[in-house]
Amino acid sequence: MGRKRRIEAYAIVVSICIFAVNWQSARADTLDDIFNQLEKRRAETKTVYYKMSGTKYRTKDADAEAGGKAPEHTSPIELLFKLDFTKGWVARRHKFEALNIGTLKYESAGRSTFYDGSVAKIYKQYDPAIKPSLSERNADIYVKKLTKGQQVDWLQDDDMPIFLYHGYLVSAKNPDFHIQKIACADQSSFQLVGTAKVGDTDCHVVRDTLQQRGDSFEYAISQGNDFLVLRMDRLHDGNLRARTSIKPKKQGRAWIPESWETVMLGPGGRLLESSAKYKVDEVVLNEVYPIEDFQGDKIQPGNIISDADKKAYFQADSQGALNPIIPDAPRSSPVVFYVIVTVLLLSLIVGTVAWIRRKHSVVHSTK
Repeated sequence: MGRKRRIEAYAIVVSICIFAVNWQSARADTLDDIFNQLEKRRAETKTVYYKMSGTKYRTKDADAEAGGKAPEHTSPIELLFKLDFTKGWVARRHKFEALNIGTLKYESAGRSTFYDGSVAKIYKQYDPAIKPSLSERNADIYVKKLTKGQQVDWLQDDDMPIFLYHGYLVSAKNPDFHIQKIACADQSSFQLVGTAKVGDTDCHVVRDTLQQRGDSFEYAISQGNDFLVLRMDRLHDGNLRARTSIKPKKQGRAWIPESWETVMLGPGGRLLESSAKYKVDEVVLNEVYPIEDFQGDKIQPGNIISDADKKAYFQADSQGALNPIIPDAPRSSPVVFYVIVTVLLLSLIVGTVAWIRRKHSVVHSTK
């Protein structure tokens, strides 16, 4: 009887081991299938043009500098994307509304980014959120020639569906597709951790294993042959910080994002900071674009240019010439001013007390 029980127990252990091996193998096969599909999409799409519109909602706590005094606000947004994946060329035009810290009102603003494989240019339309002093933050045009290893941050969570549907996943080790490098994160950066339901669709849940300062990503990818990303979560220390929910549609043979919504949450994943809703108005795939489309707009008279390589500022005149100008002296913040004044007052008080004590001791010693 004891021998029979030992055989049964052994058989159970063997069955569990076989199940675990098969389960791990199935998970690995599924991850292989997902990344094979991503590779296929990258091979099928060389260039994209997206025209999008939508709305941006911000709470009164969304802008820390306003100290909670800014009004809740919903504003229109427009986004144009032109990408050459094979060359890494980028043209991105974004129109939005930004908070004017002085008036606590939202005003029209814009930001355009271009990269032609060599030089990155960032154009800023009037941005009332930035104080009027000359710096690379608020020059009309920021220019930098990128060498190997250098990069310029430009991508936002709102932009991610465009990349996800053309074969590019992101991990915490490359949290942004920096200009000069548009690449899919390596399969070894992810693991299949379970399943979930997004709406009526059963999904695989794929998690980024390479955390960076507590940040990681998690994707809900539809089961079946298409493996479409229906949801992307950005996590910090395990708490949800941003969620992008995507509605797909088919255009010809390709799947594209039809619309999406990104919700940004506060620390701990508890408080809503902002949300953005986008719908795709126009998509063009695999059109050939000239390099001039990625080299920026014509410089206008009066534009101020921050040249990062020359570490200098220039202003364009009516003839198109760039004349060097001297930037404003940096302004000390009120906090720095009060710290300096406090230190000086404390030094004066300590010095005065020490002088009085010394004088008092001298008087006593002479008695």
